[in-house]
Amino acid sequence: METFILSESVDVFSFLSYLNDRMKLDNENRQKLVRLRKGDEGEKAFLKMFESLYEGEGILFYNFRASYQDSPIQIDFLFISAQSIYMYEVKNYQGSYVQSGDKFRSLSGSQFLNPSVQLTRTHNHFSHMLKELSCTTPIQPFVVFVNPEFTLYEAPVEDPFLFPGQLSSHFKLLNQRSDTIRKSQQRLVEKLLEESKKEATFERKLPTYHFEQLKKGLICYNCGSFALRNNSKNSLCTSCGRTCSLNDLILAHITEFQTLFPHEKLTRNSLYEWCGMEVGERRLWKLLKSHFKLEKSGKTSYYLRKDD
Repeated sequence: METFILSESVDVFSFLSYLNDRMKLDNENRQKLVRLRKGDEGEKAFLKMFESLYEGEGILFYNFRASYQDSPIQIDFLFISAQSIYMYEVKNYQGSYVQSGDKFRSLSGSQFLNPSVQLTRTHNHFSHMLKELSCTTPIQPFVVFVNPEFTLYEAPVEDPFLFPGQLSSHFKLLNQRSDTIRKSQQRLVEKLLEESKKEATFERKLPTYHFEQLKKGLICYNCGSFALRNNSKNSLCTSCGRTCSLNDLILAHITEFQTLFPHEKLTRNSLYEWCGMEVGERRLWKLLKSHFKLEKSGKTSYYLRKDD
Protein backbone atom coordinates (compact mmCIF):
# COMPACT_ATOMS: atom_id res chain seq x y z
CA MET A 1 0.00 0.00 0.00
CA GLU A 2 1.22 3.46 -0.88
CA THR A 3 0.49 6.28 1.58
CA PHE A 4 0.43 10.01 0.84
CA ILE A 5 0.54 12.20 3.95
CA LEU A 6 -0.67 15.64 2.92
CA SER A 7 -0.55 18.85 4.97
CA GLU A 8 -2.81 21.84 5.09
CA SER A 9 -1.35 25.15 3.91
CA VAL A 10 -1.76 26.18 7.55
CA ASP A 11 -1.41 23.32 10.03
CA VAL A 12 -3.56 24.77 12.80
CA PHE A 13 -2.65 22.06 15.31
CA SER A 14 1.11 22.56 14.95
CA PHE A 15 0.60 26.30 14.83
CA LEU A 16 -1.28 26.45 18.13
CA SER A 17 1.02 23.88 19.76
CA TYR A 18 4.06 26.04 19.01
CA LEU A 19 2.35 29.19 20.25
CA ASN A 20 1.08 27.52 23.41
CA ASP A 21 4.68 26.80 24.43
CA ARG A 22 5.83 30.39 23.94
CA MET A 23 2.88 32.60 24.87
CA LYS A 24 -0.36 32.53 26.84
CA LEU A 25 -3.24 31.54 24.58
CA ASP A 26 -6.73 32.82 25.25
CA ASN A 27 -9.34 30.36 26.49
CA GLU A 28 -10.90 29.85 23.04
CA ASN A 29 -7.60 28.85 21.43
CA ARG A 30 -6.59 26.68 24.40
CA GLN A 31 -9.84 24.73 24.03
CA LYS A 32 -9.31 24.51 20.27
CA LEU A 33 -5.81 23.11 20.85
CA VAL A 34 -7.18 20.44 23.21
CA ARG A 35 -9.73 19.37 20.58
CA LEU A 36 -7.13 19.33 17.80
CA ARG A 37 -4.66 17.35 19.91
CA LYS A 38 -7.30 14.73 20.70
CA GLY A 39 -8.27 14.56 17.02
CA ASP A 40 -4.63 14.22 15.97
CA GLU A 41 -4.15 11.34 18.42
CA GLY A 42 -7.20 9.59 16.98
CA GLU A 43 -6.01 10.00 13.40
CA LYS A 44 -2.54 8.71 14.22
CA ALA A 45 -4.11 5.67 15.93
CA PHE A 46 -6.26 4.95 12.85
CA LEU A 47 -3.28 5.34 10.52
CA LYS A 48 -1.26 2.90 12.61
CA MET A 49 -4.17 0.45 12.58
CA PHE A 50 -4.61 0.79 8.82
CA GLU A 51 -0.94 0.17 8.09
CA SER A 52 -0.80 -2.86 10.42
CA LEU A 53 -4.09 -4.58 9.49
CA TYR A 54 -4.40 -3.90 5.77
CA GLU A 55 -2.22 -6.22 3.70
CA GLY A 56 -3.46 -5.60 0.17
CA GLU A 57 -2.86 -3.07 -2.57
CA GLY A 58 -4.21 0.46 -2.63
CA ILE A 59 -3.41 4.12 -2.22
CA LEU A 60 -4.08 5.91 1.08
CA PHE A 61 -4.31 9.69 1.40
CA TYR A 62 -3.98 11.07 4.92
CA ASN A 63 -5.31 14.59 5.45
CA PHE A 64 -6.64 15.13 1.92
CA ARG A 65 -7.59 18.75 1.24
CA ALA A 66 -9.10 20.21 -1.92
CA SER A 67 -11.97 22.46 -2.94
CA TYR A 68 -14.98 22.23 -5.21
CA GLN A 69 -16.64 25.43 -6.43
CA ASP A 70 -14.99 27.37 -3.57
CA SER A 71 -16.28 24.88 -0.99
CA PRO A 72 -13.63 23.10 1.09
CA ILE A 73 -13.23 19.33 0.89
CA GLN A 74 -11.50 17.95 3.97
CA ILE A 75 -11.13 14.18 4.29
CA ASP A 76 -9.14 12.61 7.13
CA PHE A 77 -8.39 9.43 5.17
CA LEU A 78 -9.11 8.65 1.53
CA PHE A 79 -8.40 5.07 0.43
CA ILE A 80 -8.43 4.07 -3.24
CA SER A 81 -8.76 0.35 -3.90
CA ALA A 82 -9.30 -1.54 -7.14
CA GLN A 83 -13.12 -1.56 -6.72
CA SER A 84 -14.04 1.38 -4.48
CA ILE A 85 -12.99 4.66 -2.92
CA TYR A 86 -13.36 4.79 0.87
CA MET A 87 -13.76 8.04 2.83
CA TYR A 88 -13.00 7.96 6.55
CA GLU A 89 -13.87 10.75 8.97
CA VAL A 90 -12.07 9.83 12.20
CA LYS A 91 -13.46 10.80 15.62
CA ASN A 92 -11.72 10.31 18.95
CA TYR A 93 -14.81 10.90 21.11
CA GLN A 94 -14.89 9.63 24.66
CA GLY A 95 -17.85 8.93 26.95
CA SER A 96 -21.51 7.91 26.47
CA TYR A 97 -23.84 9.63 24.01
CA VAL A 98 -27.33 9.21 22.61
CA GLN A 99 -28.02 9.88 18.94
CA SER A 100 -31.01 12.14 18.43
CA GLY A 101 -31.54 13.11 14.80
CA ASP A 102 -28.65 15.28 13.68
CA LYS A 103 -27.27 15.63 17.22
CA PHE A 104 -25.24 13.59 19.68
CA ARG A 105 -26.29 14.27 23.27
CA SER A 106 -24.22 13.32 26.29
CA LEU A 107 -25.89 11.88 29.38
CA SER A 108 -25.04 15.16 31.15
CA GLY A 109 -27.00 17.17 28.58
CA SER A 110 -24.30 18.64 26.32
CA GLN A 111 -24.69 18.11 22.58
CA PHE A 112 -22.87 18.52 19.26
CA LEU A 113 -23.58 17.90 15.58
CA ASN A 114 -23.80 14.33 14.34
CA PRO A 115 -20.55 13.89 12.31
CA SER A 116 -22.47 12.06 9.58
CA VAL A 117 -24.00 15.44 8.61
CA GLN A 118 -20.59 16.84 7.68
CA LEU A 119 -19.64 13.51 6.11
CA THR A 120 -22.66 13.69 3.79
CA ARG A 121 -21.79 17.25 2.77
CA THR A 122 -18.17 16.29 2.06
CA HIS A 123 -19.27 13.18 0.17
CA ASN A 124 -21.50 15.26 -2.10
CA HIS A 125 -18.76 17.78 -2.93
CA PHE A 126 -16.19 15.04 -3.49
CA SER A 127 -18.57 13.06 -5.74
CA HIS A 128 -19.09 16.12 -7.95
CA MET A 129 -15.34 16.68 -8.13
CA LEU A 130 -14.72 13.07 -9.17
CA LYS A 131 -17.32 13.33 -11.93
CA GLU A 132 -15.45 16.32 -13.33
CA LEU A 133 -12.31 14.17 -13.22
CA SER A 134 -14.17 11.47 -15.25
CA CYS A 135 -14.11 9.02 -12.35
CA THR A 136 -17.12 6.73 -11.82
CA THR A 137 -15.66 4.53 -9.05
CA PRO A 138 -18.21 4.11 -6.23
CA ILE A 139 -17.52 5.94 -2.97
CA GLN A 140 -18.13 4.42 0.46
CA PRO A 141 -18.06 7.01 3.29
CA PHE A 142 -17.60 6.13 6.97
CA VAL A 143 -17.35 7.88 10.32
CA VAL A 144 -14.76 5.96 12.36
CA PHE A 145 -14.88 6.05 16.17
CA VAL A 146 -11.43 4.93 17.35
CA ASN A 147 -11.72 5.41 21.11
CA PRO A 148 -12.74 2.17 22.92
CA GLU A 149 -14.19 4.32 25.74
CA PHE A 150 -16.84 5.80 23.43
CA THR A 151 -20.43 4.48 23.48
CA LEU A 152 -23.28 5.64 21.24
CA TYR A 153 -26.87 4.64 21.97
CA GLU A 154 -29.81 4.54 19.53
CA ALA A 155 -27.71 4.79 16.38
CA PRO A 156 -29.61 3.40 13.35
CA VAL A 157 -27.85 0.37 11.87
CA GLU A 158 -27.87 1.98 8.41
CA ASP A 159 -25.75 4.94 9.56
CA PRO A 160 -22.20 4.94 8.14
CA PHE A 161 -20.52 4.34 11.49
CA LEU A 162 -17.58 2.10 12.31
CA PHE A 163 -17.12 1.46 16.02
CA PRO A 164 -13.88 0.17 17.62
CA GLY A 165 -15.14 -3.40 17.79
CA GLN A 166 -15.94 -3.38 14.04
CA LEU A 167 -12.58 -2.15 12.72
CA SER A 168 -10.81 -5.51 12.66
CA SER A 169 -13.58 -7.13 10.58
CA HIS A 170 -13.67 -4.04 8.32
CA PHE A 171 -10.00 -4.46 7.45
CA LYS A 172 -10.47 -8.19 6.93
CA LEU A 173 -13.15 -7.36 4.38
CA LEU A 174 -10.83 -4.88 2.64
CA ASN A 175 -8.12 -7.55 2.49
CA GLN A 176 -10.55 -10.03 0.93
CA ARG A 177 -11.56 -7.48 -1.71
CA SER A 178 -8.01 -6.39 -2.49
CA ASP A 179 -6.94 -6.56 -6.11
CA THR A 180 -4.26 -5.12 -8.36
CA ILE A 181 -4.44 -1.36 -8.79
CA ARG A 182 -5.11 -0.45 -12.41
CA LYS A 183 -3.61 2.37 -14.44
CA SER A 184 -6.90 4.26 -14.22
CA GLN A 185 -6.54 4.38 -10.42
CA GLN A 186 -2.95 5.57 -10.73
CA ARG A 187 -4.10 8.37 -13.04
CA LEU A 188 -6.80 9.30 -10.53
CA VAL A 189 -4.17 9.53 -7.79
CA GLU A 190 -2.14 11.93 -9.95
CA LYS A 191 -5.23 14.07 -10.56
CA LEU A 192 -6.11 14.13 -6.84
CA LEU A 193 -2.58 15.20 -5.95
CA GLU A 194 -2.95 18.06 -8.41
CA GLU A 195 -6.33 19.02 -6.94
CA SER A 196 -4.84 19.04 -3.44
CA LYS A 197 -2.26 21.59 -4.60
CA LYS A 198 -5.06 23.92 -5.76
CA GLU A 199 -6.73 23.98 -2.36
CA ALA A 200 -8.45 27.30 -1.84
CA THR A 201 -7.23 29.44 1.04
CA PHE A 202 -9.95 29.75 3.65
CA GLU A 203 -9.77 32.23 6.49
CA ARG A 204 -8.95 30.64 9.82
CA LYS A 205 -9.32 32.46 13.10
CA LEU A 206 -5.87 32.31 14.66
CA PRO A 207 -4.28 34.37 17.42
CA THR A 208 -2.12 37.36 16.49
CA TYR A 209 1.45 37.49 17.76
CA HIS A 210 4.83 39.10 17.15
CA PHE A 211 8.38 37.76 17.30
CA GLU A 212 9.24 40.04 20.21
CA GLN A 213 6.43 38.78 22.47
CA LEU A 214 7.22 35.06 22.16
CA LYS A 215 9.46 33.37 24.71
CA LYS A 216 12.81 32.41 23.19
CA GLY A 217 14.92 29.35 23.92
CA LEU A 218 15.28 25.64 23.24
CA ILE A 219 12.22 23.66 24.22
CA CYS A 220 11.38 20.00 24.77
CA TYR A 221 8.76 19.06 22.17
CA ASN A 222 7.73 16.10 24.31
CA CYS A 223 6.54 18.08 27.35
CA GLY A 224 6.96 21.78 26.46
CA SER A 225 9.61 22.47 29.10
CA PHE A 226 12.49 24.93 28.64
CA ALA A 227 14.50 23.10 31.33
CA LEU A 228 17.05 21.44 29.04
CA ARG A 229 20.59 20.34 29.75
CA ASN A 230 22.70 20.34 26.58
CA ASN A 231 26.15 18.96 25.78
CA SER A 232 28.02 18.84 22.47
CA LYS A 233 25.86 15.99 21.13
CA ASN A 234 22.61 15.61 23.02
CA SER A 235 19.88 17.51 24.83
CA LEU A 236 18.30 16.18 28.02
CA CYS A 237 14.95 17.45 29.31
CA THR A 238 15.20 17.61 33.10
CA SER A 239 11.38 17.71 33.35
CA CYS A 240 10.38 14.54 31.47
CA GLY A 241 13.74 12.82 30.98
CA ARG A 242 13.60 12.73 27.18
CA THR A 243 16.96 12.74 25.41
CA CYS A 244 17.47 13.65 21.77
CA SER A 245 20.22 14.73 19.39
CA LEU A 246 20.99 18.43 19.82
CA ASN A 247 21.24 18.84 16.04
CA ASP A 248 17.83 17.23 15.57
CA LEU A 249 16.40 19.54 18.23
CA ILE A 250 17.81 22.63 16.50
CA LEU A 251 16.41 21.48 13.14
CA ALA A 252 13.00 21.07 14.82
CA HIS A 253 13.30 24.65 16.09
CA ILE A 254 14.00 25.82 12.54
CA THR A 255 10.78 24.11 11.42
CA GLU A 256 8.96 25.82 14.28
CA PHE A 257 10.38 29.24 13.34
CA GLN A 258 9.44 28.83 9.68
CA THR A 259 5.94 27.65 10.59
CA LEU A 260 5.27 30.64 12.80
CA PHE A 261 7.05 33.16 10.57
CA PRO A 262 6.68 31.87 6.99
CA HIS A 263 7.48 35.27 5.47
CA GLU A 264 10.60 35.93 7.55
CA LYS A 265 14.01 35.08 6.13
CA LEU A 266 15.96 32.47 8.06
CA THR A 267 19.28 33.99 9.11
CA ARG A 268 21.95 32.86 11.53
CA ASN A 269 21.13 35.78 13.80
CA SER A 270 17.37 35.09 13.81
CA LEU A 271 17.99 31.42 14.62
CA TYR A 272 20.50 32.34 17.33
CA GLU A 273 17.92 34.59 18.98
CA TRP A 274 15.07 32.06 18.50
CA CYS A 275 17.12 29.41 20.31
CA GLY A 276 17.59 31.79 23.21
CA MET A 277 21.32 32.22 22.48
CA GLU A 278 21.80 28.79 24.09
CA VAL A 279 23.69 27.33 21.12
CA GLY A 280 26.98 28.66 19.78
CA GLU A 281 26.77 30.64 16.54
CA ARG A 282 29.47 28.49 14.94
CA ARG A 283 27.42 25.33 15.56
CA LEU A 284 24.35 26.99 14.04
CA TRP A 285 26.40 28.06 11.03
CA LYS A 286 27.72 24.51 10.45
CA LEU A 287 24.20 23.05 10.78
CA LEU A 288 22.68 25.62 8.41
CA LYS A 289 25.48 25.06 5.92
CA SER A 290 24.88 21.30 6.02
CA HIS A 291 21.08 21.35 5.58
CA PHE A 292 20.38 24.64 3.83
CA LYS A 293 21.71 26.71 0.95
CA LEU A 294 22.94 30.25 1.42
CA GLU A 295 21.24 33.00 -0.57
CA LYS A 296 22.32 36.64 -0.79
CA SER A 297 20.20 39.73 -1.41
CA GLY A 298 22.34 42.85 -1.35
CA LYS A 299 24.07 42.96 2.03
CA THR A 300 21.65 40.42 3.53
CA SER A 301 22.34 36.69 3.66
CA TYR A 302 19.69 34.09 4.46
CA TYR A 303 19.11 30.34 4.17
CA LEU A 304 16.71 28.20 2.14
CA ARG A 305 16.12 24.48 2.43
CA LYS A 306 18.10 22.61 -0.20
CA ASP A 307 14.94 21.00 -1.60
CA ASP A 308 13.16 24.39 -2.10
